[in-house]
Amino acid sequence: EKISNVETFNEGSDIVLVCEVSGGRPRPNVTWYLDNSVIDESFEHRTDGKTVNHLSYPNIGRQHLNARLVCVASNTNLTPPNNKVVILDVNLKPIAVHIMTKDRFVSADRTYDIECKSSGSKPQAVITWWKGNKQLKKLTKNFNEPDNQSLSILTYTPSRDDDGKYLTCRAENQYIEGSGIEDKWRLVVHYQPTTHLKMGSSLNPDDIKEGDDVYFECVIQSNPKPYKMSWFHNGKELHHNISAGVILSDQSLVLQSVSRASAGDYNCLAVNSEGKGSSNPVTLRIRCKYLLILLISQYTPLTR
Repeated sequence: EKISNVETFNEGSDIVLVCEVSGGRPRPNVTWYLDNSVIDESFEHRTDGKTVNHLSYPNIGRQHLNARLVCVASNTNLTPPNNKVVILDVNLKPIAVHIMTKDRFVSADRTYDIECKSSGSKPQAVITWWKGNKQLKKLTKNFNEPDNQSLSILTYTPSRDDDGKYLTCRAENQYIEGSGIEDKWRLVVHYQPTTHLKMGSSLNPDDIKEGDDVYFECVIQSNPKPYKMSWFHNGKELHHNISAGVILSDQSLVLQSVSRASAGDYNCLAVNSEGKGSSNPVTLRIRCKYLLILLISQYTPLTR
């Protein structure tokens, strides 16, 4: 009689099935069919009265999903053949995964909902998120969609340290080892400037005298690069003025032939599209040149 059952196989695996038939006179022929095509007629009559056909079918693919493997035993045209049907249920690998929106850049400390979709897997793919080699387990929501598609949404707040790192969406069928596929997004993170002001390394801040030349360096971390830089002395903005000995160049400030009026606190300010950052103050102390005046007076001793 006809008997059917469902067997599950992984895509890419090999099918090994054995069809055994007992009895029959004359001894039956045992044949395997894939749907309506003969794929194996190599049976064996054993001494125990059984007729056996060992089927080995390699590399099951998605085209075999719901296909029918039929073992048919027949010994005469006078009686209908007996058969057993195996319906193939195939676990399929994902064939596509995409991060849906890859912005040209993101801003540090702002929150984004990033979507990733996968298709082709059966059952639906399991989607995971990674930053470098670290899995991001929190703030993810996964959804199963029609046609064996998967959707995952990552709520993510990048930091300035994420600039240049890769965010990865990985989709895999949990039943098929090595089925994972990935889509990567190289993060470009914009952040407001941070600035650090220091006096020139060749200077001794405790031994600056009137008439000396002094320079400061403003160390900036910024993405994108600043479009404006400003320098301040005691809260008042400085401007490039060669005749006054104030020279502004890129990220440095040069004061030529300083005077006592040059003493005080200096700081720098950098501005980009994300905001602005003001540096620490650096105090300039100036040792004055003292003029020693010796007064000599002549006097006439009093006489009585």
